[in-house]
Amino acid sequence: MQRLEGHKKTVQGCAIDPFMKYIVTVSPDRTARVYKNTKGKALPQFYIHHILKYRSYSKKEDAAMVDIRQENDEESLSSLAHEHKQAHIMFAGESECPAFQRRIAWSPDGSFLLLTGSIFKSAPGVKPIFTVYAFSRKNLSRPAFHLPGFEKCPLVARFCPCLFVKPAAQIQEMVDLPYVMVFAVASMDVVAIYSTLSVCPLAVVRNVHYHSITDLAFSGDRYLLISSSDGYCSVVRFDEGVFGKRMRTEDMPAQIQPFFKDYDKTNPNNISLFAKNTPTSVTSTSFLAIVVATFKSEKNKELQLVQETERGEPLLRPQTGSKKVRKIVPTMVASEPMDVDGGE
Repeated sequence: MQRLEGHKKTVQGCAIDPFMKYIVTVSPDRTARVYKNTKGKALPQFYIHHILKYRSYSKKEDAAMVDIRQENDEESLSSLAHEHKQAHIMFAGESECPAFQRRIAWSPDGSFLLLTGSIFKSAPGVKPIFTVYAFSRKNLSRPAFHLPGFEKCPLVARFCPCLFVKPAAQIQEMVDLPYVMVFAVASMDVVAIYSTLSVCPLAVVRNVHYHSITDLAFSGDRYLLISSSDGYCSVVRFDEGVFGKRMRTEDMPAQIQPFFKDYDKTNPNNISLFAKNTPTSVTSTSFLAIVVATFKSEKNKELQLVQETERGEPLLRPQTGSKKVRKIVPTMVASEPMDVDGGE
């Protein structure tokens, strides 16, 4: 159909705008390339729109850097940034981010984009920190905000497919939207769960795998699956309603309703992993360690994090509160493929 080229190294991440207007790719060449569709959804044709690499230290300089970026090649911009010390590279190199993937993501409503594998510097000479940059679709030339706090380079960003009713209380939001979205960001050993109401994470899950986390996937608003290069998957389970009331499709803005029109007809929280008729013919290596993150819909939404190993010993204790930890029995997964339909 079409071949998009331009990166000098392997493409490690790609995200398609739900409206089919933009495609964004990232690479260890420390650039993100934004391609724009100029022909519509029926017969899309994408052309390079932005090459993201530098972020200026001050907001006033951002606009100037964007103008220069559009008129000059990458080498000219690199020379200018070094000469005037007015910008830094936004993305981590291979030495800072030794991974084979940088999973970026568009929000399910297409309002903003999350770019993992990023670094932030507040001023020249300051040590950079790992972060995730968020770009509004209204301005893909510079970040709208970022999510710092990771000790290792963030590699994966994934959104919950549900939208939630906005709370009535007046608070300072991270993103001004008529609803709330939830998403997760993972580095090599930590998963942070956010909502669009705050830059502070709702929960942090760590030390659940022996090797690097490779991907995340939401199943409805009750489960988050975490995969790792150690060959195991973990499941984070949330209490019902912890993120708020799910918004009905008919209550959403008209322009995004097509993205969610079939969602209310399904049961996304019913995953075969927890089927009661799990086969009993398993080996000792077939145990699946389950991480249960129970969000209590009580005062301060107390968080409990528990991992049950084969010994039944939790590795993560509750961070706050004095309530007892609920223990669970690890689910056993057969070495042969399971019948997804449960034999029905």
